[in-house]
Amino acid sequence: MRALSWRSLSLSISDFGDLSLEAWLSSAKMYPLISFVFLLALLTGCNTTARPDFVFKRQGLSQQQYSQAEAECELEAEKTAIQAKNSVTAGENWRKIFVLCMEAKGAHYLGTTDQINRLGS
Repeated sequence: MRALSWRSLSLSISDFGDLSLEAWLSSAKMYPLISFVFLLALLTGCNTTARPDFVFKRQGLSQQQYSQAEAECELEAEKTAIQAKNSVTAGENWRKIFVLCMEAKGAHYLGTTDQINRLGS
């Protein structure tokens, strides 16, 4: 088995000349790329872990007031997350703003459903 150099694995438009899209996709150089993209799509599609919900103690808020506070805080968190530079920062900012906003509205943050379930076990 011979070792392939980087040049033999790299792609260039000139490598394919005037091939049609169908011939280009079926060429030997495209198999590793197509395989990688398929594997990546398969792995990301298999992530079935549900995100835990936040748990708050309403502390005197009626159901209507709590629902209104939740809607307002989701909006504020979305506005903050949109400004983030990447998805990790956006998620962290969204959670932080949502919890702080709900606490400012009078609800006490108890944790997430998975945290509470672990404590109860």
